[in-house]
Amino acid sequence: MKKYTFLVVLLIFIMPIHSLFASDEKVFTLGGKNGWNAVSDRRNVTTTSGRYGYEALEIENASIIQDYETDLLLDFENHFTTDVTGNYAIISDLSEKTSKSARGKRAASFSGDTKGLTLSGEWNSIFGSTGLVGSFTIGFYLNPLTAESGEIVLSWNSSRDIANYSLYQMIVVEVHNNRLLWNFTNFFDFNLDATEYDFLQNPNTEIILQGQSALIPKKWAYHQVTFDSDTGLIEYTVDGRVEDLCYVTKTGKERSEVCLPHLGVPALLEIAPSFSGFIDEFCISRSAENLSTLDEKYLGTGGRFISDPICLSETGATLSKIEVVENVPSQTEIEYFIRSGENCFNWNENYPTWEPINPGEEVSIEGTYFQIAGDLYPDGGGKTSPNITEIKLFYDVEEPPLPPYRVKAVAGNGEVTLSWASVSGFGDGTKMGYYIYYGEKSGEYLGIVATEGTSPIFVPDSKGDFTITGLENGRIYYFAISAFPLTNPNLEGDLSTEVYARPSSRL
Repeated sequence: MKKYTFLVVLLIFIMPIHSLFASDEKVFTLGGKNGWNAVSDRRNVTTTSGRYGYEALEIENASIIQDYETDLLLDFENHFTTDVTGNYAIISDLSEKTSKSARGKRAASFSGDTKGLTLSGEWNSIFGSTGLVGSFTIGFYLNPLTAESGEIVLSWNSSRDIANYSLYQMIVVEVHNNRLLWNFTNFFDFNLDATEYDFLQNPNTEIILQGQSALIPKKWAYHQVTFDSDTGLIEYTVDGRVEDLCYVTKTGKERSEVCLPHLGVPALLEIAPSFSGFIDEFCISRSAENLSTLDEKYLGTGGRFISDPICLSETGATLSKIEVVENVPSQTEIEYFIRSGENCFNWNENYPTWEPINPGEEVSIEGTYFQIAGDLYPDGGGKTSPNITEIKLFYDVEEPPLPPYRVKAVAGNGEVTLSWASVSGFGDGTKMGYYIYYGEKSGEYLGIVATEGTSPIFVPDSKGDFTITGLENGRIYYFAISAFPLTNPNLEGDLSTEVYARPSSRL
């Protein structure tokens, strides 16, 4: 038994002192079980599933970027579908939004038994105008639920007059044999100079592009058709791989006269009129360029988050370190920054200055308000993003002084002299000041009549007594006193025991 007693005593002596005594260090947590509500500034940053089942911050999926050639862009990021370009009006929208997106935060979900999404083009849009059109690209991310034959992903039906006849026009993108089939009927102008006889001999022209890759239910793929008005090449790709192509020329071959699209009466554009699944980043462009691929999931510029100003203590605090729960795959990186101040009313993008801070590194940053920011960088190929599940801020708060004790009030003629036992400093020689509260009702210190000022009276230096003058004789007054270090007047302690006195001319 003595042997074990000696071992316990020995362990006590060799253990670090800080493990024997409880630390007064405090912790503020961002993320984790508290969530990320305190992070409202998120630039290309979104939430994902992190460790322990909590939400984590990561770089937002790259979205198609609008440029001057973009004719239509439906990114489905808002609860109400809108065309980012403003070229198309939403006539009806029976889709629902889902977080199971290919890009960004949301995608559109279609049930198949509704009419999906119907749009009307303005006069400056491709499908809201008439006449010849140049190059174009139609692209979208598709995630089918069943991929049944006959499901229609895109539909446009119109007509135009030629050689005294009304020529039916259509674009249909439908599921056929578990693949997408693109049908352009009378969309390209093979009959620009046709006579009535020519039209009767060959009234209809079709361009059909058939996919080779099978549609995989519950898996995203990017489908795109591109027409180049310089060469006449029309090409269908899936995730960047060529599925089918042909030349829309007079001879059907390269280096022949190109037959341009020729639109007739403006007509509605229907997206997913009979399709079950998800669609994201639906885009039409007036260029013959690739709009997006699945190769670059995250933008190379990365993302940035900035927390709201955090008040760690109204009397001031000293930040000692931050610790994070993060996942930083190879070639990715996260950089953290901190700033602080006594208030946050005049803060802007660059003031106060952001200072870099490394997780786990000991620091000593003082302030009342703190803000933390982070820059997240993907790998070079844009395929992987780091993420942050939790950030903990460790800090110390200076404890306020104890209230003065042995407080006494002695009435005089139009005055009251208060005395108290002076409060000792914090062991470092800090000098104390005092606030004297007074009033005419117990617990209500709203006095305004004293010559020394309204309540509370600021007493920067005292040996433990103070006389308040200018009081009305015959009226009772109540008093309480608090202490504060002169180095930090905001660090005010609790009030002392209340005392009272009634001034009198007889005194």
